[in-house]
Formats: sequence, C-alpha cells, structure tokens
Amino acid sequence: MYVFEQEPPQPDNPLLKMATMDTVIVTPHALGYTDELFIIMLDEILGQISQVIRGEVPEGLVNREVWGRPEFQAKLKRLQKATM
Repeated sequence: MYVFEQEPPQPDNPLLKMATMDTVIVTPHALGYTDELFIIMLDEILGQISQVIRGEVPEGLVNREVWGRPEFQAKLKRLQKATM
C-alpha cells in the first residue's frame, strides 16, 4: 500500500503508469470509508453523546477547558433535563 505525498498526484507519477498492470490499483483515500467504518463511527459518537448526557467527560473531547466553564455546564444541565 502506498499513499501519495500529494493528492491528486501529478499526471507523470510513476505509480499511475503502473496502474495499467494487474497488480496495481490506484484509489483515493475515500476507499477506507466502508459500511463497517461508519457503524464503528456511529457507535463511538453515540457512546460519547451518552457520556455527555450522563455528565461524564467524553474520551474524545478535544477542548477540555470548555467542560468546566459555567456556560457549558448550564447548557449541559439543560440537555440532561431535556433527555430525562
């Protein structure tokens, strides 16, 4: 497997010339987006939403400093109240 350094690749890229061979298949990165991947992603998202509703810090939280802010905590409490 090879990932192009630049996408789309330059037309003179040697791998594109090899794509005419039976042993080489050239595809965009989107090839990895399978039904199984979307199911895994949905499970992960739903799990994190459930964590937030329970008041738990989700594992994938990027901006952790926002969690403790009063404004966010007020929104979280409204969300929790609406989902109960």
